[in-house]
Order: sequence, then structure tokens, then C-alpha cells
Amino acid sequence: MVISADNKTGLLKPKDRLLIYTIWLVAQIVLLAAFGINDQIDAQKYIGRSGEIVAGRWEMGWSDLFYSGYVFIHVLLRLAGLPPKSMYVVQLLLSAVGLHYFLRTLSLWVRSRPALVIAGILYGCCFPAQQWVGYLLTDTVFFNLLTIALYYFLVGGAVGRKVSWVFIFLLPFFRPTGILFAVFAAVCWLFTARRSWKTLVLLLGVLMLWGGWVYLALAGSKGYFYPYHNLEATVICGVPSGLQAYQRTPYREGMGVAGYLWANPGMTLRLFTLRLVEVFSMTRPYFSTVHNVVVRGIDFLYYGLALVGVAGLFVKKDRTLGCLVAGMAIFCVPSVIFCMDWSGRFSLPVFCFLLLLMGSGVDVLYRRIAERNKYLGKKTG
Repeated sequence: MVISADNKTGLLKPKDRLLIYTIWLVAQIVLLAAFGINDQIDAQKYIGRSGEIVAGRWEMGWSDLFYSGYVFIHVLLRLAGLPPKSMYVVQLLLSAVGLHYFLRTLSLWVRSRPALVIAGILYGCCFPAQQWVGYLLTDTVFFNLLTIALYYFLVGGAVGRKVSWVFIFLLPFFRPTGILFAVFAAVCWLFTARRSWKTLVLLLGVLMLWGGWVYLALAGSKGYFYPYHNLEATVICGVPSGLQAYQRTPYREGMGVAGYLWANPGMTLRLFTLRLVEVFSMTRPYFSTVHNVVVRGIDFLYYGLALVGVAGLFVKKDRTLGCLVAGMAIFCVPSVIFCMDWSGRFSLPVFCFLLLLMGSGVDVLYRRIAERNKYLGKKTG
């Protein structure tokens, strides 16, 4: 609905795809050798739940439904007689599919074959995004499903709209933030020239339904939501920030979290700003110096190219820019309102949009360099 379905996927030749996927596979082998398959911490929750279901214990709370899609895959693997770590193969294959759809999405507006190849390589070996393939958590599955969903949403047309609706209903069953895809769709469809009010009313109804789901999840599981991250002014969940030094009004019983934050604007502004920074910063004070230096270098490359992509789409007045920026902003909200996780994996949905902007930046720079070389060639000739 945003872009016409003129998808020239033929830009890439078989040898281009072979190069991109070879580099992606090498990156996955390196990550597997470095980190292995991680089935600990939160992964045990999903593995254990699948074991209970296979054993016939189907009790499930409203909050459990937010991860039921991922648990269901584990159930299928168990029924097939495969060990829990075989989920890694599923996540690896889904990562390959995500790369395919990233290239298809980018080819909707990028018409340079070399730029697509470079962007595909950068996507395939993007450490902040690809490092989670070996972790048996919902994040990498959600990241790749969202990447696929974005293609169908942006390509538009009858098929694109129908598949987008499938993902609007599907994504919340893999992570709670999947609800935000409906918000993203509503915002983008609202500001497109071909908006449908019937569609927007239906989306509003879906969001009300999801809102009821969230309410039941919070009411049914007291430990599901921990409100004290805001009362303790923590930027990274569980890590002291020292921001309570900017507290003007101490918390009182019955005050409420929103009232406490409103009564301390200086602290609240710093808190939300620092959380937003942490969404994009993959460094942490408790990581090693080498790790942080490498990650900062990666940030500089990818974010720099994304900014170039923003400028390029802005100059062309491409509506895609508004949707990609809106998507980043919407998926930043949970980490800003609550807190940022210690490892950075909550940033993965934001990277779906950022990497597309990165690809646009590669296209802009490549075309500029090509035009400059062509101009210099004519001048010297």
C-alpha cells in the first residue's frame, strides 16, 4: 500500500546471491564457534513449557500466549523426536529466509545491483542482529518474521495487504511487542494517499482487542510486569543508574508510577533519553573494552549509512522514509517506557527498519561515487 509492486528481484544474479549467502553462512559459523547454542536462562522457560504441553499439561495464562508461537515450534520438534537444540536449525533457516526478504524489500526502491549486493552482505554479517541466531530465545524468530512482514506491508497490492493482516494477528504470539506491528500499520496507512477508513477502523478494533489481552496478562500474572524500574530510575533493567539524584519529589505510597515520573520531570527526561540512547547503543559498561570498541565501530558504519539513507529518501520525497522512521520510533517505545535489557536484544525489532535505511544509504553512496567517476572519466577523456 506504500509502494507499488514493481519488485525487480532480477537485479541480483545467481552469483550475487551465492556470494551474499556464503558470507552470511561464514558469519553464522563464526558466531556458532564463538558462542555456541545457548539454551539457558529464558530459553529454559520455553523449552520447559513445550515439555509440559507434550506431557499433556496445557494450562496457559494470558501472558504465556505472547510466546506461544515460539513454544509451539518447540512442541513440534519434540513430537518429531528432536532435541530442544534442534531449534537452532529452525532459527538458522529462518535467518536465511529473512535475508531473502530483506533483499526483496530493498529492491522495491533500490535499483543498483552492486548496492544490493553490498547491503545484503552488510545485513548478513551484522553482528547486533545475527548474534542471536544461536540463542534459543524468541528474539531472532520475531526479528525475521518482522522482516518478512515488512516486505509484504511495503509491497502493497491485494496479496501484500492480505499477508500483512496475517502478520498483524501472528506476531503478538511470538513477542508482546508484536502488537506494535498493528500500531505501525495504522500509522503508515493513515498517512498514505490511498488510506482506507474501513481498514483503519478495523485496525482500531484489533488494537482494542490486543489492549484487552495486555490487561488480562497483567491482571493474571502479578510477576509479569515489574513497575519498579521506573521508580528506581534504571536505564538498563536491574542496573543502578544514579538518576535518582535528580529526584525532586520522593515517591509516596499510592502515588502511582505515572504520577511519580510527572512529579520529577528532570529525572524523567534524563531517564527516557538515556533509555532511547541505549536502544541504539550496543555497548554496555560491563562488556569488555574490546567488545565495546568492535561494537562502536559497527554502530558507526551501520548508523552512518542509515543516516545517509534517511537523507536520500528525504530528498526523493519517498514515502518509504516516513514508514521506516515511524517503525523505528514505535518499536523504541517499550524500552523507553520500561527499561532496556542488559544485552541489547530488545533492539532487534528496531534493526529491521534501521537495516533497510542502511541499504538505502549504500545505494545513495554507490550512485554518488558512480556518477563522480563517470563525470571524471568524461572530463579526462
